[in-house]
Amino acid sequence: MALLFLDGVGSTAEQLALVAGEQTGIPVGYDSTGQVATYDSDSHDEAGLQKAVFDALAAIDPDWSTHLSRSE
Repeated sequence: MALLFLDGVGSTAEQLALVAGEQTGIPVGYDSTGQVATYDSDSHDEAGLQKAVFDALAAIDPDWSTHLSRSE
């Protein structure tokens, strides 16, 4: 099981996060209060999950990182 947390830092963060989840088939939740997207996958390891989500985000919007950033 792998989890990926992305901070919403731009105006379309929630929309991008949800569309990437739909396109990858990876469940995602978005906490609009804390501005955090959480991806949860049983079929990926941490690196695979990150790659799948980041690839999907890049296909949706090449400038996605101005709206979402990796939580530390």
